[in-house]
Amino acid sequence: MISSTGQQQSFVSPISGVVTKIYVHEKDILSYGSLILEYQECSHAVIYKDLCAVCGKKVDKTLEPSNSMQKVMAIEPASRCVKTTRERAIKYDSNERNLLLRRRKLHLLIDLDQTLVHTSNSPNHCPSSDDIISIYLDHPVAQTLYTKLRPGVKEFLTNLQSYYVFHIVTFGDRPYADAIVKLIDPKGTFFSHRILSRDDSISSTDKSANLSTLFPCGDSLVCIIDDREDVWKYASNVVRVKPYAWFHDVGDINSIYLPTFAEVKSIPFQYGVVNDDDQYLYQLEMILKHIHAKFYQIYDAQCAQNRLHSIPDLKQIMPILRQQILKSVSLCFSYLLPQDYPLESFRGTFIARAMGAQVTEDLQLDSHSLNRTTHVIAGKHTLKVHQALQSNIKVVTLEWLLDCYEQWERKPEENYILTGDYDVQKCRLLPEIIPRILKRHRDEDSAEQQTFTTENLLVKTRELNVDERLLSSKRPRTVSTTDIISQLNTDDNEDFDDDSSDDEYLGDDEVPRRWKEDERRRQ
Repeated sequence: MISSTGQQQSFVSPISGVVTKIYVHEKDILSYGSLILEYQECSHAVIYKDLCAVCGKKVDKTLEPSNSMQKVMAIEPASRCVKTTRERAIKYDSNERNLLLRRRKLHLLIDLDQTLVHTSNSPNHCPSSDDIISIYLDHPVAQTLYTKLRPGVKEFLTNLQSYYVFHIVTFGDRPYADAIVKLIDPKGTFFSHRILSRDDSISSTDKSANLSTLFPCGDSLVCIIDDREDVWKYASNVVRVKPYAWFHDVGDINSIYLPTFAEVKSIPFQYGVVNDDDQYLYQLEMILKHIHAKFYQIYDAQCAQNRLHSIPDLKQIMPILRQQILKSVSLCFSYLLPQDYPLESFRGTFIARAMGAQVTEDLQLDSHSLNRTTHVIAGKHTLKVHQALQSNIKVVTLEWLLDCYEQWERKPEENYILTGDYDVQKCRLLPEIIPRILKRHRDEDSAEQQTFTTENLLVKTRELNVDERLLSSKRPRTVSTTDIISQLNTDDNEDFDDDSSDDEYLGDDEVPRRWKEDERRRQ
């Protein structure tokens, strides 16, 4: 402001605030009492660390916010030092959503470990490959990691870039996440700053806890790909990815269940190069394009009817698409559950019904019934399996159900025929948390040696198809010759194959570790 003497003068406001309206213009002549402007108390809509980015005032976190202040949230979960009010965040996200719809895109949240890459911390990793990349990290501890990209990962992202906006959501820490993303996307073309690591996550066990912060307006446009559904609370907009496992006996490097250092050192090094024939990302690309096409088909129909107030929701669309996979299937399980374990609590039941299949407790052989059994999913040849085969019902392993679920298509049953040497405990659907294999093999070998002292008896019982559950128990017990003869006599009297058994349930010693705990956690 210029005084009558031509000198510039400044006036300091006694209070802080934000100017909402100005009543004067350049070269206006003011007198005492002239109305200059209107202002209001600053709501501190954007905060950087503890300073308001609008008025510059230090925001005391220990004080209760005034009525004009609203709940603040991080603008980007990865940059928690910058926060804004929820109202402003919703406005920003609404603009982003409208832009996304105009560009006919969706959000795709992508997991890293065992989805796009597989990583080992063992220097004796196996098998070997020319495209394994060494990564040195010095935080939080100095270590060298060995990473292999899933075949086709860059083509996968390139082909989907016009359909989706990519976000990384990983339980790896920030240095690890940045290092892996740099391998996949060195120029920042795919992910830019959209990387949420464990360090930025609200919860260390629940990825879904971040959704309200990432998308304040809602997650109706969000599709998720991850090899684990539990960390998303089994949300309906998750595509369960077939886990990419290149390194032997190594699961998710960022899982809280990791092998001990001694176990890692004991893994033998495998010389020679092994070809990687994993083609899953090509199938996943088609799945995601199908989901995208269905969303915008519904969106266009709503626009044609002027129903712009309602946006399609992927959490409703994806279950409908998934239910078409096995809609004509009626199935039951055999030798897959512990005795007295509720069918409704079994993960296989949920997966089958999610694909539109009917699930029954027992065989339904009435040809006039709508629920007549078409498939038996079994872990072993049992009486139920024998009856199914006699009735021309397809008998398949649990892998058939899982592959249908992960690949979103009905797989040919002839590729999943139940054989006598099938080991149901190795199926990925029965959750066994890593570390597995190494210590367990030593324990089980020891248990077998304690159970049978006569090698010839062990060989003979296997030759005679004695129930092998008697041969491996976490609580070794002596199996008498009487027990064996009794079982053989029973087998001789049964009117089904020698390899069959009338035991429909897994024994206590056959249930994988943490099975019941994991199933209880899912409920």
